[in-house]
Amino acid sequence: MDPPNLGFWWGVSVVATSARGNGNFRRSWPLLRVALFLLVLLLALVTTLLWQRWQRLVRTINPAPVPRVTVAPGQVSPAHALLLLTDAPPSSLILSALDAQDPLSAYVLLRWDMETPAAQRLTLLRQAIEMSGTPRELQMNEARWLYLTAVLQPGLSDAARLEVLLYLLPRWQAWGQRPAFQATAHSIKAILSTSRGLRPDQRGRALAELRRAGVDTDDVRAPVPAPSSPVQPIVFVVPPPPPALPSDVFQAQEERRTRARDLAARPNDARARDLLAAALRAEDLARQNFYGHALASTPTPYDHLALAWDQVRWNTWRLLVARRAFGLSIVPEWERREGELEFALIKSWERFVATAADWMAAQPDVARADQGLYELWAWTAWAGEYGLYPRYPRARVWQMLEQSQMRHFAHPETTWRAWIARDESARPPWYMLDVPPK
Repeated sequence: MDPPNLGFWWGVSVVATSARGNGNFRRSWPLLRVALFLLVLLLALVTTLLWQRWQRLVRTINPAPVPRVTVAPGQVSPAHALLLLTDAPPSSLILSALDAQDPLSAYVLLRWDMETPAAQRLTLLRQAIEMSGTPRELQMNEARWLYLTAVLQPGLSDAARLEVLLYLLPRWQAWGQRPAFQATAHSIKAILSTSRGLRPDQRGRALAELRRAGVDTDDVRAPVPAPSSPVQPIVFVVPPPPPALPSDVFQAQEERRTRARDLAARPNDARARDLLAAALRAEDLARQNFYGHALASTPTPYDHLALAWDQVRWNTWRLLVARRAFGLSIVPEWERREGELEFALIKSWERFVATAADWMAAQPDVARADQGLYELWAWTAWAGEYGLYPRYPRARVWQMLEQSQMRHFAHPETTWRAWIARDESARPPWYMLDVPPK
């Protein structure tokens, strides 16, 4: 942006007119004109320098948010990405892409990984960030996913979360991401002020890292060393076991796996591409018929939950095919229906979350039910912020997370730990950890 116009040249013209009209100034007019010109030049220079300094200050206080990266289909290696359609574990495919020094394919696989457990996801994301040749924009997005996983994924230990946050703190600082840096520092201090399971050396290292980054630690207080019950086993387990599939869906699934494997081995083979497209179309027809009948006749609530997750997974894959996320065009008519397929994915997510909430609320043990609902809403916030749940209802999910968190931590047997909070001053709001309210 250019510095503001101060109107000096208008003032010069007024003075010049007055000077020419006054005989007393006629002889001194040339000298006065030069002086005025130099004065205006000096003021313009000072104004420009002050404006540039102000802009640097604004960028320091409110830096650009972490950029959202779009990877073009031609940049993704089908040899890695297509194997996702063979039902291979995403973690093994990500490791293969990392070993092959293929940061873009690793990024896409990490972006759409719905299955890898949180602890293993932390390791994979750190490896992706540290891979040589990874563009800075990808690193920053992967760092954001790493942060969200550490803060929102239930079941992680305080030590694991602290290790990740300490890893991210200097990186946010180096990248000029002040909101992320502040949320990370706040979360570290919350863990130090609440966790009763950290060793003295872990606490000492964390305090030293905070001070090295210029963070005030005078308000950090070690929690009272009162007895604390062990961490409860997680109640909300994702993904649930797959549902029992009818023979036609099972056969279509096996055909799709085979054809995806063939195309991954020969990405330029038009015949292999046509066969995979036909397999995907056939499986979609079989699955839509199966879902339509099974959702109305599923025998148990837990079976219904497994079925709802299976539909989320399939609709995610359809959208990936429509977006050519596997590195090439496979089913052109799905590409033309991308908006429709995204809407179907959103509806399947809504069904899964509602089914899971009903399942958790129906648990006979009230404490387990409240724990499960807390884990569900924390995990849903993670899935939405991570990008797996498109256009997720952030305000509604946050409301449910707040309510379930209060109920869960009201039980005396609940392990004391930092709460999930939000930094409302950031846009969009940053989830972070905080000291629980008294």
